[in-house]
Amino acid sequence: MKHGVDLAIGQTRDYRPFEGVHVADVELNLDFPDTALVWLNARERSLFDVHRLDLRSGALKMDTQNPGDVGAWIIYLTQ
Repeated sequence: MKHGVDLAIGQTRDYRPFEGVHVADVELNLDFPDTALVWLNARERSLFDVHRLDLRSGALKMDTQNPGDVGAWIIYLTQ
């Protein structure tokens, strides 16, 4: 997920405004429609950390930092 569009006003937003940063995965949960969990290599290019992305504002917040030995994340959605 690189861009988002607000269909009501036709505005686009770049969710990844960092040079050289890649998104490895995006997790969505219908219980939290304004938030996505995204794996980004923004902090360290060889590691992907999990960030919370506010889809309305575009704000990113670190959720889980990769300690260096994690090759993939598994997101469990619990009720």
